[in-house]
Amino acid sequence: DGTLTPALLVQAAIEKGIHTLALTDHDTMDGLKIAEQVAKNQPIQIISGVEISSQWSRPATQKSYGVHIVALNIKNPEPLQALLEEQKKIRAERAKQICDLLTPLIGFDIYADVIAKVDGEADRITRTHIAKTLVDKGVVARPQQAFDKYIKEGKKAYVKFDGLGLEETIKIIHESQGFAVLAHPTRYD
Repeated sequence: DGTLTPALLVQAAIEKGIHTLALTDHDTMDGLKIAEQVAKNQPIQIISGVEISSQWSRPATQKSYGVHIVALNIKNPEPLQALLEEQKKIRAERAKQICDLLTPLIGFDIYADVIAKVDGEADRITRTHIAKTLVDKGVVARPQQAFDKYIKEGKKAYVKFDGLGLEETIKIIHESQGFAVLAHPTRYD
């Protein structure tokens, strides 16, 4: 979910002398086969991975928070694939809802432009794609402005990502014989 395709990312890593790389796109492992193919017969090892959006509820307040967990070195991907297929559906629906909320706020619909950024695959859309589209359309000058004005929590076009619970996510990672690691550890208080 960065700016480089899996193939270009692996090639850039090889050029920089990186010998081990984990590809951890958000809620998808679709790029792993491509990354492994490019790395074949090259001086780099690809570690299977994925960053998973999950939910944690604070017991004292019952408020739910989004927490990202990275699954690494997955040996049995089947349990994880089932989870990720459900996450894709949630991601696609959320993206459409955000774009629908943005339409009256900015005066026009950007959904088709956002879909074009991900080659028509709605289940790959992140808020970053939406923010970049708002920049492209001249609504904001920088992606962070899109978040600050429209799409971060508390703003009018924010839609919460209702993923699986944190404990269940970790359980499925372990069933997949992978390691669960907290992503963005400094983000959470």
